[in-house]
Amino acid sequence: MVKQPIHSEQVSNNPKEKQETISSEKNELPSTSTSSYNLMLLGSILVILGVGLYSYRRRALKL
Repeated sequence: MVKQPIHSEQVSNNPKEKQETISSEKNELPSTSTSSYNLMLLGSILVILGVGLYSYRRRALKL
């Protein structure tokens, strides 16, 4: 015995039809971004600046 869905919308097993229904509702992308890449970029910049400052001060003290 197959149970009928409770809601009134017709359920389809075809993924293409589901995608069309989802994309036709809104033309906006979902907000799924995180700050991980921004934090990695900031960390990389700080490491590069730190190594550069360390090298500069080490050379300055040798002179």
